[in-house]
Amino acid sequence: MVWNRGQSSREEHTLPSLQADVHLEKSSNDKKSKKRTILLLSLNRNVITLICLAFALIGAIQHIGFGTSVRLQSFLADFSSEGNGMNKKDGFWSASSSAASSSSQSSPYAKSTAGCAPEEIVKKRIVIVGGGAAGLTAAKRLQNAPLDSSFCLTTEVTVLEATDRFGGRVGKDDNFTVYPLDLGASWVYDKRRLSIIAQEEKMEKTLEKHLVVPFELDDYEAYRVKPDGTLKEINIDSDKDVLWVNYTWYDFFEQKVAASLHKNQFVYDCPVDKIEYGEERGDLAVSCGNRVFVADHVIVTTSLAILKDDVINFRPPLPPTILEGRNPMWRGFKIFLEFSERFYDNYFVYALGDGELDWWDYSLVHTGSEGPNILAGYYMGEVHDKFEGMAEEQVVREVLKDLDVIYGKKVATKTYVRHKLVYWKDFPFIRGTYSSDHPPADRVGPQVIQDGNLLIAGEAFPVPPRHNGWVDGAAMSGLHAAEIILNKIDSSTNWFTIPQRIWKEKD
Repeated sequence: MVWNRGQSSREEHTLPSLQADVHLEKSSNDKKSKKRTILLLSLNRNVITLICLAFALIGAIQHIGFGTSVRLQSFLADFSSEGNGMNKKDGFWSASSSAASSSSQSSPYAKSTAGCAPEEIVKKRIVIVGGGAAGLTAAKRLQNAPLDSSFCLTTEVTVLEATDRFGGRVGKDDNFTVYPLDLGASWVYDKRRLSIIAQEEKMEKTLEKHLVVPFELDDYEAYRVKPDGTLKEINIDSDKDVLWVNYTWYDFFEQKVAASLHKNQFVYDCPVDKIEYGEERGDLAVSCGNRVFVADHVIVTTSLAILKDDVINFRPPLPPTILEGRNPMWRGFKIFLEFSERFYDNYFVYALGDGELDWWDYSLVHTGSEGPNILAGYYMGEVHDKFEGMAEEQVVREVLKDLDVIYGKKVATKTYVRHKLVYWKDFPFIRGTYSSDHPPADRVGPQVIQDGNLLIAGEAFPVPPRHNGWVDGAAMSGLHAAEIILNKIDSSTNWFTIPQRIWKEKD
């Protein structure tokens, strides 16, 4: 109903839905006139009832502290203004589905500003540098957080990504074989954390068909190269991590995290080269080329190598303690090899010195004994050093020689069919695999600068128990950074309940 006080009394007491059915024309027929009179009396009673209900609702709202008297006056002013007050152009009072859709796109937190006059809304501009696991998780948390509506708070979240896609070190290839190749990380450290990252309950149950504990301890073979070049079998504890089945980490972030964000919140091909902050500014300025994004808060989620190589010019420079004591990222690559026959173990480790080299039967996880024979492996740290400066073809030849040493008779070289190589040194905005060691114990988690206006998060800044190098560690670092900001802008809620549960878990 719209009650326009400036109109005639007849219009004031007429419901819009019945206007076409009620006529006040004079009639010589007394019976018809009496019927109309009865109808009008009944209609007046309905109008009075609705008006009373409306004022009762306003009183209830005022009683529970939903808004101030100023906001109620604004509401009444809009309600009595010309036109339908429930379909305002700005969308804040919109009751129609189309207007609500428009509102949600232009203001992700329209639900937090319902009942607020436009001039009362306080918008917090948040820029996230990097669209990888940490950046995406932080963006979703900031967008979906139920801010206190009585504060009239809203946020404007923008993700600046240096490349032409989101995902960072997470990616996939759907064309190499009959199932997707996980081009970045493959392992899920703890499937219970998927719910925390996706911010949805029981996500591990939702994705149960895509998760598998692939290898029992008996299938876990480990070797180390002795000084004379021969192999020595060693024992390693198995964490029984899980792998994706016909699914990838990229699918997870695309469907369960990034899907909640609007495409207009992403700015691609925007490599950030300067961030200006400081109390004297009052705000922050993030630049990529000639484009400048002004923000109230900034979360930087780039790789550790980007920070250590000073790719981003921070003004003033970052405090030395942010990067001190953090070992550089391991260099390395991931490789998929297809063979004409299966000659290898389900899972085995072949390590030399400080580094990591894991191999596992990629096909066994996805298709069992059917389909192509594909072996997947990582070379990182010292085990990768011998490949420095090699062309791709030479890298593949050396990898096949390593497998020949383990299984003999040049079986790998003879049965090789083709390969897929992911070399992170070739990615200018990554420059490595992951941080090579746990962060300093006194500097765990996102690093807070300028009282929470600037935060550094990501894989190298994990929340306890210091899971650097893991996708879930990166994502939860971004999650915690987002909640530090939420706690700063809306202290009426404890935003740290989920991270506190994570921090209590044992490594």
